[in-house]
Amino acid sequence: MEYPVCMDDRRVGTLYAFAAGSDTDLRAVCRGTEKGLYRLYLRGGGGEVSLGVTEDGCLHRVFSPALLAPAGDIRCAVLRRCGGDASRPGLLARLPPEAHTVWRGGRAEVTLPWREGQPFPLEELFCFARPGRGNVTYLFDGAGQPVMPEF
Repeated sequence: MEYPVCMDDRRVGTLYAFAAGSDTDLRAVCRGTEKGLYRLYLRGGGGEVSLGVTEDGCLHRVFSPALLAPAGDIRCAVLRRCGGDASRPGLLARLPPEAHTVWRGGRAEVTLPWREGQPFPLEELFCFARPGRGNVTYLFDGAGQPVMPEF
Protein backbone atom coordinates (compact mmCIF):
# COMPACT_ATOMS: atom_id res chain seq x y z
CA MET A 1 0.00 0.00 0.00
CA GLU A 2 1.09 3.59 -0.62
CA TYR A 3 0.22 6.62 1.50
CA PRO A 4 1.16 10.30 1.14
CA VAL A 5 3.78 11.89 3.39
CA CYS A 6 2.71 15.47 4.11
CA MET A 7 4.46 18.45 5.66
CA ASP A 8 2.85 21.86 6.16
CA ASP A 9 -0.22 20.86 4.10
CA ARG A 10 1.80 19.74 1.06
CA ARG A 11 2.82 16.32 -0.12
CA VAL A 12 6.58 15.76 0.19
CA GLY A 13 6.83 12.02 -0.30
CA THR A 14 5.36 8.54 -0.13
CA LEU A 15 5.07 5.98 2.67
CA TYR A 16 5.16 2.39 1.47
CA ALA A 17 3.65 -0.27 3.77
CA PHE A 18 4.33 -3.99 3.23
CA ALA A 19 3.38 -7.06 5.24
CA ALA A 20 6.41 -8.67 6.87
CA GLY A 21 4.94 -11.76 8.51
CA SER A 22 2.77 -10.41 11.32
CA ASP A 23 4.73 -7.12 11.29
CA THR A 24 4.56 -4.13 8.95
CA ASP A 25 7.56 -2.95 6.94
CA LEU A 26 7.36 0.85 6.48
CA ARG A 27 9.52 2.79 4.02
CA ALA A 28 9.23 6.56 3.66
CA VAL A 29 10.79 8.40 0.74
CA CYS A 30 10.65 12.21 0.73
CA ARG A 31 11.94 14.75 -1.76
CA GLY A 32 12.59 18.46 -1.50
CA THR A 33 12.95 18.74 2.26
CA GLU A 34 15.51 21.19 3.61
CA LYS A 35 18.54 19.95 5.52
CA GLY A 36 17.64 19.32 9.15
CA LEU A 37 16.16 16.87 11.61
CA TYR A 38 12.60 15.65 11.12
CA ARG A 39 10.24 13.41 13.04
CA LEU A 40 7.99 11.13 10.97
CA TYR A 41 4.55 10.16 12.28
CA LEU A 42 2.02 7.62 11.09
CA ARG A 43 -1.47 9.15 11.15
CA GLY A 44 -4.58 7.02 11.30
CA GLY A 45 -8.15 7.10 12.53
CA GLY A 46 -7.01 6.64 16.13
CA GLY A 47 -4.27 9.28 16.19
CA GLU A 48 -0.54 9.47 15.50
CA VAL A 49 2.39 7.16 16.24
CA SER A 50 6.00 8.35 16.05
CA LEU A 51 7.97 6.31 13.52
CA GLY A 52 11.31 7.92 14.30
CA VAL A 53 13.70 10.72 13.48
CA THR A 54 15.37 11.27 10.12
CA GLU A 55 17.74 13.83 8.63
CA ASP A 56 16.33 13.70 5.11
CA GLY A 57 12.74 12.49 5.44
CA CYS A 58 13.62 8.90 4.44
CA LEU A 59 13.07 6.06 6.86
CA HIS A 60 12.93 2.26 6.78
CA ARG A 61 11.69 0.37 9.82
CA VAL A 62 9.67 -2.73 10.69
CA PHE A 63 6.97 -2.37 13.36
CA SER A 64 4.94 -4.89 15.32
CA PRO A 65 1.14 -4.64 15.30
CA ALA A 66 1.20 -3.53 18.96
CA LEU A 67 3.37 -0.47 18.16
CA LEU A 68 1.17 0.66 15.26
CA ALA A 69 -2.21 -0.16 16.86
CA PRO A 70 -2.73 3.27 18.53
CA ALA A 71 -2.86 4.93 15.09
CA GLY A 72 -5.73 2.76 13.85
CA ASP A 73 -6.32 2.56 10.10
CA ILE A 74 -3.45 4.25 8.23
CA ARG A 75 -4.40 7.46 6.42
CA CYS A 76 -1.04 9.13 5.77
CA ALA A 77 2.35 9.98 7.26
CA VAL A 78 3.26 13.41 8.61
CA LEU A 79 6.76 14.89 8.54
CA ARG A 80 7.57 17.65 11.05
CA ARG A 81 10.75 19.53 11.86
CA CYS A 82 11.98 18.47 15.26
CA GLY A 83 11.06 20.97 17.96
CA GLY A 84 14.61 20.70 19.25
CA ASP A 85 16.25 21.50 15.93
CA ALA A 86 19.95 21.10 16.71
CA SER A 87 20.93 23.74 14.15
CA ARG A 88 19.23 26.59 16.06
CA PRO A 89 20.56 28.21 19.24
CA GLY A 90 18.26 28.23 22.21
CA LEU A 91 17.54 24.51 22.47
CA LEU A 92 18.26 24.78 26.17
CA ALA A 93 15.23 27.07 26.58
CA ARG A 94 12.96 24.30 25.25
CA LEU A 95 14.02 21.46 27.54
CA PRO A 96 11.29 19.57 29.41
CA PRO A 97 10.65 20.63 33.02
CA GLU A 98 12.23 17.46 34.45
CA ALA A 99 15.62 18.36 32.94
CA HIS A 100 18.41 19.09 35.42
CA THR A 101 21.02 21.50 34.02
CA VAL A 102 24.50 22.12 35.44
CA TRP A 103 26.97 24.58 33.83
CA ARG A 104 30.63 23.53 33.80
CA GLY A 105 33.37 25.34 31.90
CA GLY A 106 31.01 27.12 29.49
CA ARG A 107 29.06 23.94 28.73
CA ALA A 108 25.64 22.88 29.91
CA GLU A 109 25.28 19.32 31.16
CA VAL A 110 21.61 18.35 30.91
CA THR A 111 20.36 15.20 32.64
CA LEU A 112 16.91 13.73 32.01
CA PRO A 113 15.31 10.70 33.67
CA TRP A 114 15.15 7.62 31.44
CA ARG A 115 14.76 3.89 31.90
CA GLU A 116 15.32 1.21 29.29
CA GLY A 117 12.04 0.40 27.55
CA GLN A 118 10.69 3.95 27.91
CA PRO A 119 10.61 6.49 25.07
CA PHE A 120 14.03 8.08 24.65
CA PRO A 121 14.09 11.74 25.82
CA LEU A 122 15.01 14.27 23.11
CA GLU A 123 14.87 11.49 20.53
CA GLU A 124 16.04 13.80 17.76
CA LEU A 125 19.36 14.20 19.61
CA PHE A 126 19.89 10.51 20.46
CA CYS A 127 23.34 10.43 18.84
CA PHE A 128 24.50 13.11 21.34
CA ALA A 129 23.20 11.17 24.37
CA ARG A 130 25.25 9.53 27.08
CA PRO A 131 22.97 6.94 28.78
CA GLY A 132 23.47 6.33 32.48
CA ARG A 133 21.70 4.47 35.27
CA GLY A 134 18.15 5.76 35.25
CA ASN A 135 19.03 8.81 33.16
CA VAL A 136 20.51 10.17 29.97
CA THR A 137 22.88 13.16 29.73
CA TYR A 138 23.42 15.64 26.92
CA LEU A 139 26.16 18.30 26.60
CA PHE A 140 25.53 21.70 24.99
CA ASP A 141 27.87 24.58 24.25
CA GLY A 142 27.08 28.12 25.42
CA ALA A 143 24.98 28.79 22.30
CA GLY A 144 22.73 25.80 22.97
CA GLN A 145 24.31 23.55 20.32
CA PRO A 146 24.69 19.86 21.20
CA VAL A 147 28.22 18.59 21.79
CA MET A 148 29.26 14.99 21.04
CA PRO A 149 30.09 13.26 24.35
CA GLU A 150 33.41 11.53 24.96
CA PHE A 151 33.06 7.91 26.01
